[in-house]
Amino acid sequence: MIESSTLYSQGARANYSGSMNEMEVNEELRALELSPAKRKYESSWSTTRLSEVDCDLAELGICAEYKYQEVSGTADQKGGTELLNAADKIECDDYALVFSGAHWEGARGTKMFNFYKRQAAKLNKHPETFCIAAKRLHVMTKPEFIEFVQKKIMDKETK
Repeated sequence: MIESSTLYSQGARANYSGSMNEMEVNEELRALELSPAKRKYESSWSTTRLSEVDCDLAELGICAEYKYQEVSGTADQKGGTELLNAADKIECDDYALVFSGAHWEGARGTKMFNFYKRQAAKLNKHPETFCIAAKRLHVMTKPEFIEFVQKKIMDKETK
């Protein structure tokens, strides 16, 4: 019997899982009557092609990058770069780095997640130096992100 793990590389399986996660989160946002869209921008590492943010909620001033990971690996070390890039290159009021998947609930994932939360808080303390494009940086889980978006909707409706 042939298994998918022998047919597809680890990277291909990770890309597929990430795409499925992105679709799930964006479906939850559509259920809130929002229109999540990708947005192209010039990242810190762009050379010939523009980068793309996973979710642009222009009506709320929110951009988000989704990070889904089931197992430990060096991909979990990219969060710091994502935060610095967003602070410098992604124009929005609130940028959220949104984590989901079993890895983030384990010992290493939890430690990395908390490290990124602390890093975002430090960068937010110095907006004149770090938060040039994205005004505020956030690190959260998928449920926290949905709750954050719901609060932004309510705040907008009460204004």
